[in-house]
Amino acid sequence: RFWCAPGVYSDASLKIVGIAVNDESITEQDQNGAGKPAWTRSGSTVRLTGDGPYVVTGSATKSRLIADHDCTIAITDLSIDNEDATFSPIECNGHFVTVQLDGTNTLVGGSGDDGHSAINITYSSNLVITNLSDGATLYATGCGGGAGIGGNGLTHSGNISIYGGTITARGGTLRFTASGGAGIGGGSGGDWREIEIYGGTVI
Repeated sequence: RFWCAPGVYSDASLKIVGIAVNDESITEQDQNGAGKPAWTRSGSTVRLTGDGPYVVTGSATKSRLIADHDCTIAITDLSIDNEDATFSPIECNGHFVTVQLDGTNTLVGGSGDDGHSAINITYSSNLVITNLSDGATLYATGCGGGAGIGGNGLTHSGNISIYGGTITARGGTLRFTASGGAGIGGGSGGDWREIEIYGGTVI
């Protein structure tokens, strides 16, 4: 398990650098181009408002993707490190989200509050993970009480199904305690609905 130290949070410091959605730099505009799957950006947050598919690539800190609709997200060599933030890199937000893996992907949850997962799956959410290419990997690390993939600290996780990819998932550990989040499942003190592994390698 990993423990991530709390950071200093300032909205003014929240920036997205180097991430592209469907080949469009999200640092240059606040919404998608005409005729493409819908998304909007406000500060460090990108909201996915259509069903996709969204292809997300690049590197950022203190940034997040929030599903506002059932959707498919293909992450390709994506790195988001939120250790100094107060949220997860990807949030399913009560929707059915399919994450397709391509290349090497690294997600680190935020350390604020009770800790955050790398991919947050609220109790009413459903997450499916599969791979687009051989050798596709995901490193998912929660901070504080957050799971690697699943619930934030002190919260439950929804349904998780894994069909492919090599996934290394580590939960965080709450400060001054021995408790922490699951690698895959609930955050510290939280439960989960169903976790099903049909394929791939889970470490």
